[in-house]
Amino acid sequence: MKNKLKSFMLERNFLILIIGVLINGVGSGIYSVAGMLLVLHLSGSVLYSGFAFFAISFAGTLAFLIAPLGNYAKYKNGLVYSNLIKAILLVTIPVLHYTIGINVWYVISMLFITALFTQFTYPIESTILPIIVGQDNIIEANSYLQTIREAMDIAFLALAGIIITFVGTIPAISITAICILLVSISYAFFNFDQPSVNKEKTSSIKAASSVYFLDLKQVLITLKAH
Repeated sequence: MKNKLKSFMLERNFLILIIGVLINGVGSGIYSVAGMLLVLHLSGSVLYSGFAFFAISFAGTLAFLIAPLGNYAKYKNGLVYSNLIKAILLVTIPVLHYTIGINVWYVISMLFITALFTQFTYPIESTILPIIVGQDNIIEANSYLQTIREAMDIAFLALAGIIITFVGTIPAISITAICILLVSISYAFFNFDQPSVNKEKTSSIKAASSVYFLDLKQVLITLKAH
């Protein structure tokens, strides 16, 4: 049967990854719009919304600098803890808003920092794919993953405005934080074999720097090839 599911699609770790990507798509779509609207609401100026957009976009341009950092931690730990930190950072926005008040620059800073963490987790998700599904299925599995990511981006960017209209920007950011926390919890159930981290990489600042720049060079070569 042509429509029969591929075996890797029912693999436990692949399903966990897909669930994480789906939940992340829900949160990210709402968060992007809610963050911009919150900045606009706090500042009353479109200029500050431009700063917020620049902060998120600038984090994306730094992806090539952040990607090599994924080699300094076990993949599962990197995904779990980075998403947990993102959730904690985002939840500080509604907490401060409902207590002592919140500054527009704090929101912009949080948008930038959480976007940086996204640049850290995204390459790890792609890196663990061949470990989970095997080299023979990597192209097909990656195609499924990218299709889901793009579909979620379109769907929830479109729905985000409607959701925010009903619940407001601050509750919307709270929803995002909950979604990212659920992603962190989901990734905690990964059970794939992880490559051991070379302790010599971090034995000294000089050694760590040397390895980092070698990894960075490899990333740049890969980007140039594409």
